[in-house]
Amino acid sequence: TRDWKLDLTQQYDPNLHRTTVSTFQIQHQLNGDGVVNLAYRYQRGLLDQYDISALWPVSPSWSLVGRWNYSVADHKTLEAFGGVEWDSCCIAVRGVLRRYVTDSQGNSTNAVMFEV
Repeated sequence: TRDWKLDLTQQYDPNLHRTTVSTFQIQHQLNGDGVVNLAYRYQRGLLDQYDISALWPVSPSWSLVGRWNYSVADHKTLEAFGGVEWDSCCIAVRGVLRRYVTDSQGNSTNAVMFEV
């Protein structure tokens, strides 16, 4: 249906005789402006990740937003954030708390972001 979207991508290497990259994504469009996304990405020897994100309207002016990106190979959250958004006819204000990996050693930092 138009409320659901499914995507599956595979990259096959004929020299290796196997799939080297796979991506699976599903999206559900909520009533109004909301959306929920689920994804899995795999690249042989490099990437093995889950990704979940959402924009969830709780009233005509207020929405919640969030994302969680997790590396199965590293047993670590690569990025997570959550926040709120207020939107009127001509202005929007957003605030987000974010934790994310900053380097290849897996060190993480926190951030607070605001946008008008």
